[in-house]
Amino acid sequence: MVSEKTYSILLSIWLIATIYLINGSFFYALFISVVIFVAGKIGKGTNFGPGKQIPERRFKLSKLFPIFVGAIIVLLWLLIEVPLWRMLLLTVLLSALALFELIDAYIWYKKDRQASGSH
Repeated sequence: MVSEKTYSILLSIWLIATIYLINGSFFYALFISVVIFVAGKIGKGTNFGPGKQIPERRFKLSKLFPIFVGAIIVLLWLLIEVPLWRMLLLTVLLSALALFELIDAYIWYKKDRQASGSH
């Protein structure tokens, strides 16, 4: 299980890299990432959004996340014209995000089950 601060940092780096690969502009990628980060902080500060996550629910939803990411990858391959190396790297980054989310949710779920004493 990754701490929220580490997850936020990793997600920010991933977001900058992904937007850069799609758009090709580092400053645009940095700007969009900052906007999303600030919006997330505002949403968290105002308690707007999903609220506290339950490990079991997050794990169930994370099983559907690879399907969502797969659909995004297919749409990117069909709709965006970027060099092949960028598209391959973008596909790897999106797949890594889906795998990371699934593993992190599973570890959090298992840790919660062990803490509650049910096996």
